[in-house]
Order: sequence, then C-alpha cells, then structure tokens
Amino acid sequence: MEHIVRDKVLVVYESDLVDIFRGNNYSHEHGFTNYKGVTVLWDEDHDTRVLDLIDSMPVIFREDLLVVHEAEGCVCFLWKDCVPRRFQVGEMICAPRDGDTWNITESIAATKSEIARINL
Repeated sequence: MEHIVRDKVLVVYESDLVDIFRGNNYSHEHGFTNYKGVTVLWDEDHDTRVLDLIDSMPVIFREDLLVVHEAEGCVCFLWKDCVPRRFQVGEMICAPRDGDTWNITESIAATKSEIARINL
C-alpha cells in the first residue's frame, strides 16, 4: 500500500488485501463490489447483510471506510485515517437485518504504521 502525496490518494494492491484479511478467509476469487464508496470483498456466500451494515452506519463513519469483508461471522474493516472506537478489534457488531452478531477480527487505518503492524 502506498500513499501518493498529490491529493492524498491511497493505492491499495491486491497483496495488501490478502495480507490484511488473511485471517478472515479472504480470497479474490469471490469478487468485490463498490457500494456507496466502500469496497466490499465477498466471501463464498455473498452475504448481503454486509450492505445493510454499510447502510446502517452513520455517514461520518461510512465516509472514512475504505474496505469491508465479512466471512463466517467475522468482519474486517480498512479505514482511511483512524479506526472509530465502536469498530475496534474484538468488538461485536450486529447485522442490521436479523440481529446476528459479528466479531470484528481486523480493523485498521490505512497508515504506514498500521500496515506495518499487519505485515510483521
């Protein structure tokens, strides 16, 4: 992952996503969607409740969310600048449609220090 100084553009490579979400069964084979400005990385069952989760987020959080991935009751987030308190690793989050709970297993900001922590 690299930051391009002009306009603070963030470039995310597929290898970055594999590194960040490897503990949550991420595979590029299941595809992705851009939904309301958030990249959704799908797992094998394409659980659309993740879209409901994005819809239910306050705009202030959604505007800072880059990537989300849900798999097997776990959810991971990649944020632009900082991780909101309610989306920290270890927190539980409810799927809006049915109240099922998902464990937040990864939630990082797209900063060099956070990415370095993941790649150790």
